[in-house]
Amino acid sequence: MMAAANEAKEYFGDKIEDIVEYKYTIRENTVRCAKMGIRNLPTMCINGRIAHVSMIPDREELHKEIEALLQ
Repeated sequence: MMAAANEAKEYFGDKIEDIVEYKYTIRENTVRCAKMGIRNLPTMCINGRIAHVSMIPDREELHKEIEALLQ
């Protein structure tokens, strides 16, 4: 998932402000993920909303989702 997110960041550049990875080995992150409703790993959130659960989106799909949000 991080590779897909990083590739999208590289493609869109400054249009994507932040990419944050919450490692499950840190207690605060497990609490944060629970509050966000994340039940499965990996999960990708876009703009704070769960977008992809357990399946890494292909490049085209992810780019379309991001482009729709940028309009």
